[in-house]
Amino acid sequence: MLIQKSGHIIVNNSTNIYEEGSIFIYWEGFIYGFNQQSGKKTIREFFKNLQIHGFCSAISKLHGSFVLVLANEEKQEILVASDASGQMPIYKNQDMISSSLIELTERTDLNKEDLSLDKAVEFVLTGFQFGPKVLFDAIEQIPPSKIVSVKKRNFFLINRDKEDDPFLRTVKHDSISEYLNQWEILANAIRKEKVSIDLTGGTDSRILVAILNHLGCSFETAISGQPTHPDVIISSEIAKHLNSHEHFTSIHKVDEDTLISDLYEIAKNSKGINDFVGMHRLFQLHKERAKRGISLALGGGAGELYKDAKQWRCALLSCNSKNRLVDKLVNTGFVGWGMGSQTPDQLFQTEIREKSANYKKDTKKFLKDIFPEYHKCDVFRLADEIFYKYIIAAPRGFSPLMFPHYSPLLDAAFVHYGINLPKHLRFGHQFYREIIAVLDTKQEIASLPTTRLGMTLLPKRIIPEVLTSVFLNLQKRKTTISLNDPNLYSLLRKRLKRSNILKELVGIGLLNPKIAIDNIPNKNLGRLVSLWLFLRILDKRKN
Repeated sequence: MLIQKSGHIIVNNSTNIYEEGSIFIYWEGFIYGFNQQSGKKTIREFFKNLQIHGFCSAISKLHGSFVLVLANEEKQEILVASDASGQMPIYKNQDMISSSLIELTERTDLNKEDLSLDKAVEFVLTGFQFGPKVLFDAIEQIPPSKIVSVKKRNFFLINRDKEDDPFLRTVKHDSISEYLNQWEILANAIRKEKVSIDLTGGTDSRILVAILNHLGCSFETAISGQPTHPDVIISSEIAKHLNSHEHFTSIHKVDEDTLISDLYEIAKNSKGINDFVGMHRLFQLHKERAKRGISLALGGGAGELYKDAKQWRCALLSCNSKNRLVDKLVNTGFVGWGMGSQTPDQLFQTEIREKSANYKKDTKKFLKDIFPEYHKCDVFRLADEIFYKYIIAAPRGFSPLMFPHYSPLLDAAFVHYGINLPKHLRFGHQFYREIIAVLDTKQEIASLPTTRLGMTLLPKRIIPEVLTSVFLNLQKRKTTISLNDPNLYSLLRKRLKRSNILKELVGIGLLNPKIAIDNIPNKNLGRLVSLWLFLRILDKRKN
């Protein structure tokens, strides 16, 4: 999708269009609301609501992972919005708006000489781009809290309703039954979709399948990994207790001869810059899903907002100090998500090595600047807000070009429940335990171990299981098995030694020319190759 200041709209999917009178509506991704089926039935109700209450109110009632465009010929105005959580991002430059960073970069006529080395360093360190700035200074990501108005050859940013921000909603102590009612809206929306759910050995995806199974939804479950990985083993056991749902296990396998071409295909199926090497496993899974005719994938992303995840453990250890909380979140690498506790400064050329060395310090300052209420809120709530509005808000994923991928637990309508839970329901996964006790009366799913050091979701086991989890964490008895093909990075290194890929990254002023391929950590190597692929695709399209 591309929108020019002149009002010209270029769409990618002509089936996702609704027109009535002077109104033109286009959407990308998965969209639902008004207790209707997803897609056009939802959009028809959206149109009716629009006529009565206006755009800002109507858009607040939509959920999913989407970008929506409304053109009003009578008012000579175009309005553009993403879902309230920003699961599908929107980008803009001075003249255009797009849902694709790659497409907008190409249209802006940018190339590797225009690369922001600050953001390139961030990507190599973390695998993501955080905040509004992206790889090129001429482009920025529009915050999901804003609606774009295109009028009189100008762009204007409009604030969404406050109720769209789960942290600004009126606090309610909602019961589990009310929480499940929100899931029923989703269940009704996906009745006609062919759904595949990411099922791991963790707690978040288990809650997802337990709820939708209880609500009578039709879906398959799937996982990609290695046969001996706990996620693969446990997910197969969970699937046995679901009602007539097929379970698919994709064993991740890398072919040296096709690895680089696979990475090109992953990049082309992405709308932005991602760790394409790290995504190879999920790419293989999504291709298999596409062959089965899947129209929607659901995942358990953002489950951290419903339990005592790392941001809450950092808050617990911060002694109610906001400054100490930010220090812990950044120093542990949690804010950077894919960043290690130590930055590999030696990867970079001398001129920009300081950017890597100062990344954590600069991130701490940035976080304090973007949260104006920084010193006025509870330390646990601040931890959640940093996670929701900064960490997991970083664009990720490539599946929208295959089929939409939606994380219900990240949707603002669900997040509202998680962040307003009493603290005791977050610790020890108590909220999840209470939900699953309602849904799984035989305790078949609850009794199975999770990948959180064997903890179950049985409601009466919370104290001994939390104590065991703490003890095992102290003993560092964690699995070192990877879901990826163990040969992924060794095969990548073999291919790189026969190519000029890293030399080209030296040429743009990023990579240290003296560093050997074998001395580059796997994660950073994958991101360097991903950055090269992103720039190469831009060059090929221009030529």
